[in-house]
Amino acid sequence: MRKAWFWLTRVICLVMLVCLHVRPLPAAFEESAPGARAAGMAGAFTALADDSNAVAINPAGLGWIRHQELASGYSRLYLGLTDGSNLGTGHLNYLQPLWRHRQHNGTLGFAWTTFSLSQFYSEDTYSMGYGHKVMESWFSGLYAGASAKYLSTRIKLDADPTARTNPFFSEYGTKSNALSFDLGFLVRTGRRFSMGYAITDVNSPDIGIKERDLLVRKQRLGLAYHGASFNVAADLVTQAPFRSLNIGAEQWLAQGRVAARSGLILGNRDLKHLTMGFSLKAATLLFDYAFRFPLSGIDATSGTHRLTLTIRFGRKPKRSLVEGHEFTVGEDEVLLRRELEHSKKRERLQAQKA
Repeated sequence: MRKAWFWLTRVICLVMLVCLHVRPLPAAFEESAPGARAAGMAGAFTALADDSNAVAINPAGLGWIRHQELASGYSRLYLGLTDGSNLGTGHLNYLQPLWRHRQHNGTLGFAWTTFSLSQFYSEDTYSMGYGHKVMESWFSGLYAGASAKYLSTRIKLDADPTARTNPFFSEYGTKSNALSFDLGFLVRTGRRFSMGYAITDVNSPDIGIKERDLLVRKQRLGLAYHGASFNVAADLVTQAPFRSLNIGAEQWLAQGRVAARSGLILGNRDLKHLTMGFSLKAATLLFDYAFRFPLSGIDATSGTHRLTLTIRFGRKPKRSLVEGHEFTVGEDEVLLRRELEHSKKRERLQAQKA
């Protein structure tokens, strides 16, 4: 066991050194938390990663998701800008756990994310990720995951007919495509703490039409605490030359049917954003809303608004946390953790009577 942990530590350190060695210029594809739940917690989701947002943020989290999930959402970014810019994103995610002889063999995740600037520019990301538990001991479990992404950008010429005659577009076209890869690791210590590390765009793909335009690798280091009915998380995010500390929390109420969230993003270059959100659950349907407001840097905007609708279905594990089974999906975990706490109280009372 010690030898395995030793080699794992060396691999993670090597990956971080490689990432820090090359520092290309910043580019597009900056949207890393398309889902409303993660956005409501300021994107502090690296150590949680327990829903379809894991595909984009930390694919290692797919390893502990054991239900099917279909999620779709839409966002309006920085609504009300004075220049009239219409920025929007949309996403569609699907999770499929893999089973063999009643044993969970990891989970596949598929995602499509799109970003558009009115009639001028668009980005599309098609992702496929996989996460699996790779190591387990009496005090923790280690998960690893990876995602492969097909990136596509397009400059739209519909708004300006004269642009069609531009020699640049005639020679080089209006589209660019590239392949990219993400890696993630997640460690869960006991039932209360989890730690995660993820790196986005490991290969720094070139998405330039004419000249090289390399995507900057983004690294995320996260820590989370899981309470009986709440989660608190923090992420340290670096993407040269930008750095930020993302802090978020969520509280589940009404026996896991309602949730409230808030978060704060603090970074260099005067980055300060406040986030809020909520969830409503009815049976297998989950509705999430998130609001993000810039406290500095961007004026005359009513913030970013995100909506996500999720359907969860498929096989449900029969065991509970009392029997040592892992459940980490928000509202389901609320009831199961309470069951665990009540069980511990009963054991203490029985011990006192004895």
